[in-house]
Amino acid sequence: HHAALDGYQRISPKQLIDGPPSSNGNGHRNGNGNGNGNGKKIVYQSQEVSALGNEDFKSAYRLDYAYVVDAMDCGIASKELVENLAKNGMLSFLSTKGRSLHAINDDLKYLADALENVPTTYGINITYHYDDEERLNKLIELAYLYELEVIVYTGHYQIPDKLVEYRLRETKKGSGQLNKLFVKASSADIINRFLAPAPEAIVNSLYQKNKISKAVLSEAKHLPLANTLCIATDSGSETMHDSFSVLLPFVQQKIKTLRREHQYREAIFVGIGGVGVPTSIASAFLLGVDFVLSHSINYCTLEAKLAPFSKSLLAEAEVSDICFAPYKDLLFG
Repeated sequence: HHAALDGYQRISPKQLIDGPPSSNGNGHRNGNGNGNGNGKKIVYQSQEVSALGNEDFKSAYRLDYAYVVDAMDCGIASKELVENLAKNGMLSFLSTKGRSLHAINDDLKYLADALENVPTTYGINITYHYDDEERLNKLIELAYLYELEVIVYTGHYQIPDKLVEYRLRETKKGSGQLNKLFVKASSADIINRFLAPAPEAIVNSLYQKNKISKAVLSEAKHLPLANTLCIATDSGSETMHDSFSVLLPFVQQKIKTLRREHQYREAIFVGIGGVGVPTSIASAFLLGVDFVLSHSINYCTLEAKLAPFSKSLLAEAEVSDICFAPYKDLLFG
């Protein structure tokens, strides 16, 4: 409970949909027209939550909401979390970092069965590691096996050949649709790298190895490497301490420039990560983003594979309880 809400009355979803009461039964509106007779103001939403965000983004991923839940390491983003989000029309990614390939395969098999008749897209996260590209290759092979149309890529110090191959591969649904690459970025140099077309040398190498067709070879120069970009500034993971209010206009202008330069034939969707409360979500949409992404707030969900004690600590934490620390992968690999 926040003191700032003391002057307002909580109302049900039905009241939100029905709108403000027109009278109090005697033909007179309650209070001054925006109250309920007890002196408290009522604030009504101006539109349905499903109307927020970019309609093309929701259509591309077959979503009801322009809301994405990021993968949480070590299986915290569980198969149950992905299942429930997909069934409720939201995009999410199964956690793979810190987990065995066998466990990941079991979870993907479970999701393939549980979501067989659910149209919503879901995917897995893949994190680049400088000395384990073989694992990245195997994860992408799992994505092929279970016909996943999107992966989220982080830790992007390099652009592996296998990642480009995945992006330029046609989905099992056919119709010339290619896989989607979702990238989280917190610095301008990474944003530049992934908004540009795939490196020409890698594309040519894939064609010579018969990994892509001649048609895709020609099309690749007119496609951004990542079709979906999430600006994740000052996140709970690695960060460049940049501000989304600075990076977002840069990205929006960059997309316009690259679209003209490369004659892109595919939309690029841009969102903001790190949202945790409704007001931050509202401010993101006011800035013109296509979607929003949440991460660490989902540690406290029922489906998150985290000890109840840890969930309690996180639920009670305040802003002053959080600080920056060296990124664990830089210390322990």
